[in-house]
Amino acid sequence: MSKSKDLISQIEDRLKDLASETDEFKKSEFFRQYLDVISKFWKYSYHNQMLICCRMPDATRVAGFRTWQTLNRRVLKGSKAIKILAPYRKKVTDTDSVTKEEKEKRITLFIPVSVFDISQTEGEALPDIDISVTGDNYNDFLDNLVSMCNDKCIEVKFENLGINGLYGFSKGGKIAVTNTESINTQVNTLIHEIAHELLHKKENTFSK
Repeated sequence: MSKSKDLISQIEDRLKDLASETDEFKKSEFFRQYLDVISKFWKYSYHNQMLICCRMPDATRVAGFRTWQTLNRRVLKGSKAIKILAPYRKKVTDTDSVTKEEKEKRITLFIPVSVFDISQTEGEALPDIDISVTGDNYNDFLDNLVSMCNDKCIEVKFENLGINGLYGFSKGGKIAVTNTESINTQVNTLIHEIAHELLHKKENTFSK
């Protein structure tokens, strides 16, 4: 898993550089690029947002080689891949130290995968899809989702995220959801972020 560790190390180094940066212009420029990236890749994890930002700050849409093929686009020859981390489920066998009984379980590892920005491809144009959801008729459902989060000790905050296209994000038992979009968009976003939280809680191992 050395390649995965290298990617994590790159992220940590970039954050250290940011933390020690004293030049306000450079600091604001980095934040501008980073916020621009996460506004486009709000479905990606924090680590992958950082990796995309470090490798290609002007990226707009990324996908794997085969995914681009299914969209009738091809990656241009000589294009340098953007490396991000993807989950990989692996079977392992544990031996009980007392009973010596062997038990099989699945753990989640994270491995480097290659993706390419649309600017590195050519072919059919992609459809322009608006992912927002109009309407405010699911207010009761939104309240139920928030109550469920409270029961599971997941904090939910509704706030102005201040970034066009960023509807919400989750991090370690906390979820932020935009308060500037429709109720139905908030419901859609909260369901997505709850899924992230529940998935992360079920993981047995997080390998850096």
